[in-house]
Amino acid sequence: MAGGNEQDKSVYDTLSAPTAATASVMSVMAIAAHEGRKVMTANVTGAFLNVDLKATGVKVLMRLDRELARVLVSLFPDMAEFVDDRGCVTVRLDKALYGIVEAALLWYKDLRCTIEAAGFVVNEADPCVFNRINADGKQCTIVVHVDDLGVTAYTEGELDSVYAVLVAKYGEVTVTRGDRHEYLGMVWDFSASGQVRVSMDAYVNRMLEGCGVEGTAKTPARDDLFERSGELSDSEVCKKKQEWFHSYAAKCLYLVKRLRLECLPTVGYLATRVTCPVLSDVSKLERLLRYVRGTRGQGLVLRIGTGRVRVTAPIDAAFAVHSDRKSHTGGAVVIGDGVSQIL
Repeated sequence: MAGGNEQDKSVYDTLSAPTAATASVMSVMAIAAHEGRKVMTANVTGAFLNVDLKATGVKVLMRLDRELARVLVSLFPDMAEFVDDRGCVTVRLDKALYGIVEAALLWYKDLRCTIEAAGFVVNEADPCVFNRINADGKQCTIVVHVDDLGVTAYTEGELDSVYAVLVAKYGEVTVTRGDRHEYLGMVWDFSASGQVRVSMDAYVNRMLEGCGVEGTAKTPARDDLFERSGELSDSEVCKKKQEWFHSYAAKCLYLVKRLRLECLPTVGYLATRVTCPVLSDVSKLERLLRYVRGTRGQGLVLRIGTGRVRVTAPIDAAFAVHSDRKSHTGGAVVIGDGVSQIL
């Protein structure tokens, strides 16, 4: 893996690479369940290494340390003449190695060209969602998250055609078919007709086992969520506590953005405190972890329902509800019957 942090980013016009929005992934999977589509998830092995760097016109050099240089010379003895006085070797990259700053964008462009050449059209709402209509008027959809693809179609034959395109271009591709998929850190269960259950049990278990917080709580936060008190000192113990806070606030953020939506207000606040948490912030994160422990196994059911797909947006506002007399507002956009939490 290369150290892209040492590259000169000023030589590139843009380096931003899109990934599928979580809402797009959820929508594609909910539609697949509603319409009874077949589902395939795929991972392209060594994806970035399929991209040729020469076309960019930018020379990317990488210094191999002593250990890597030793391995290189053992495999290719002629490389010994390029070992410098520090025992290192400097090489020029021909492929988009993981870690270089342009790798993700170049891979997206290459994969997009491959998908579009197969007759797919990029979705206007998300550049990582692609649709193709077959001769029978049926839609096949691909959602792309870097090198992980979710494919939905009405027939196994359509899935076969997508798989064939990927293998022909990129070689080794790992795929999963059927009613159960592990995709983007979530488990998708299509076994019940018309709906898909989403869970992250393995992730939650790992997080709780390592957090050092015991017990359970009935709610994600108390009424004093937005109040702060108690400073952390500069001692080594407190430094470790701050690192713990930063780490587990980020882990909770990953979870709630995908699955535990009821925890979003709590995590939204805690995410603003990661650089300078105080004692009350630590206590609030501990309570959130206890709530997650007490509701372990809870997931989502995505269900469009019957009739036409409806979009609703419930919004609420409360005036002067906090101790500092500030107001609070929030809302959600719901497609179909909505998101049901289950135990």
